[in-house]
Amino acid sequence: MDERKSKRYKTNSEPKATSSSTPANSSGGSNPTGSSSSSAPRSGSGGGTTTSRGIKFTNFHKAIFQIFSSLGCLLDSELKAAVNNIKGDFEPQELVPITSIAPGAIVTDAELRSLFSLMNSELRKLHFEIKTIAIRKNSRKSDQGLVGSSSSAPMDELAIYHGLVNTFDDKVAELEGNKMTAKDTALFKAVVERLIVMKKLSTKDIHIDVIEKNEEMKKLFLKVSQSAIEEVLERLIEERWLDRNDKKYIVIGARTYLELKSVLETMIENANEDEGVVAALKSELPQVLIY
Repeated sequence: MDERKSKRYKTNSEPKATSSSTPANSSGGSNPTGSSSSSAPRSGSGGGTTTSRGIKFTNFHKAIFQIFSSLGCLLDSELKAAVNNIKGDFEPQELVPITSIAPGAIVTDAELRSLFSLMNSELRKLHFEIKTIAIRKNSRKSDQGLVGSSSSAPMDELAIYHGLVNTFDDKVAELEGNKMTAKDTALFKAVVERLIVMKKLSTKDIHIDVIEKNEEMKKLFLKVSQSAIEEVLERLIEERWLDRNDKKYIVIGARTYLELKSVLETMIENANEDEGVVAALKSELPQVLIY
């Protein structure tokens, strides 16, 4: 794993209930969903934590929550490496349902599914949920993944991502803590709206089609340099709201598919395409797996 994902995870971050009026921030870093939280947890016995709504986690579960909170969404290989990296820090009984506890033993897909299911049974009480998507990364057949279609690629051409998602209405709002400005959020929204139809964009396409040909965006970014715009795009790519395919074109990122699925569906419905195209575009959204 790279430096961002190889750090040790402490167990001081715990699930908190989210407000019904504002979408919760489900992960660290800049986030195109608003955030609000309440109901602070209190300590429980037996190496776990019980929140004021009766949520019970072992310290290991809290560490997994912290990993997702810090990084947003992770590739399957990144999450497995993180689990293997920290499991030796906990007592065997805290690792349930992980049974691959020997040093060097790799956590299995079945163990991850069981872990997600166990944690979700508690997280749903606080309006969180761990979800998984599979995105096709090979642009020879498709620039961004179709999962479950008749022409779906072999599994070795799919990238599997896991992420922590808030289950309130997902909105494209100002990014958490004002780490990104209203202009940055407008750029993200406009780029995704274009990607819904075009599938891929170069940075030149974004400057011309998303900004220069849109009077509202052109006015908004009149005094913003090209390098500053590209810096925002790179930040969104780093945080996996956007991504690059194997041809280096910008595409929709895994985190957007996980956290903003209903927003994407609304964008498709508003794309001024005929019903057949709208149906096809919706069918192309990656499958989201819920545990």
